[in-house]
Amino acid sequence: MPVLSEQHCCSLRRSRCRKGRYKCASALELQITTLFASGDVDSIVRAGHHSIKHNNGFHMLLYKRNQVEEAIARILGNHQNAPAADLRTRIKRVLDSDRAGGCAKRSNDPERSNYAFYSDRSPGKGVEVNFTGYEAFALQIAMRMLDHGWPQGFVVSTLRRFRRELEEAYQRILRTKGRSDFSVMPDQGPGSLVQTHPQPEFLLIVSDPSTGQPNSSKAYARLFRDQEAALKFQLERPGRSCTWLELVAPAITLHRQLQQIEPRKRGRPG
Repeated sequence: MPVLSEQHCCSLRRSRCRKGRYKCASALELQITTLFASGDVDSIVRAGHHSIKHNNGFHMLLYKRNQVEEAIARILGNHQNAPAADLRTRIKRVLDSDRAGGCAKRSNDPERSNYAFYSDRSPGKGVEVNFTGYEAFALQIAMRMLDHGWPQGFVVSTLRRFRRELEEAYQRILRTKGRSDFSVMPDQGPGSLVQTHPQPEFLLIVSDPSTGQPNSSKAYARLFRDQEAALKFQLERPGRSCTWLELVAPAITLHRQLQQIEPRKRGRPG
């Protein structure tokens, strides 16, 4: 029997486990599938505390709304036992905005073919919607963008448009070796940029000076995997302003927090 890593697995109530329901497409979750196939559900329950759902043949680690809200609250500096009402309200508003925008899977426009924070269409009233690790990460990015003063509509549309690229970045980050190593990298020489991770990931929100043409000053986003290239991009046009969102440390910290927070049942405690 393989050893199941706590950070890569989930717990399920025995009544929710059905043999043969799950398939695995991720090497990261191969051990979970092996345990399901063997019927050793207790090993999965002992190893973690999240849920798994079947989606197009893939294992997906899912988190409840309370886990996502509390994890983001801890990272953003709210160390209370529960996230502040203001944070919950902001999360609810971006979620509602994303859902209201609908999703046309066949569209060639990524802003129309993707949700920013959901995997599927609304299942209807009374059905609890859980979130993947990436979707929790996208909500964290949304809160950071709002903190920088970017409008809610722009935040949601940006995260819809860049979902594929950001999801790929998120997976790269979690695959990075030495996840706890955030020490400052050695200088390469005088004037070199200080880097805190050997494989950085940045999301830049860009404002260029207006040229007088329609939409010429409209903000947009760019992703970079090279800090020097990102800085060069910012400096190549006079007056260009960029909001830099470093992605590696927030993604790894969020992942760890999500593992530590217990899911809560919906409704009032009995």
